[in-house]
Amino acid sequence: MCSSPDDHDGGADRGVRAAIRGVRRRVACRGAQFVHRRAAHRARGRGIGPGDEVITTPYTFVATVETICYGGARPVLVDVDRVTRNIDPR
Repeated sequence: MCSSPDDHDGGADRGVRAAIRGVRRRVACRGAQFVHRRAAHRARGRGIGPGDEVITTPYTFVATVETICYGGARPVLVDVDRVTRNIDPR
């Protein structure tokens, strides 16, 4: 268990801690699932939830879609540009 947010890495990487010193808030997380659930919770706080659609690319990790579903919204996988592999606005 961490005794403070500064101890999230057990002191192994002081460079990371030095890089985030100017950040107003930070959260130490045990794993990615917690991060995704926190993102879904924050999205609900911003009005995204059941009945909403969230547009995303199919070129993503499954956890992206899982997070959208966990938040109650429906993921909409859209076409991507063949060159950039980013969402195609056309």
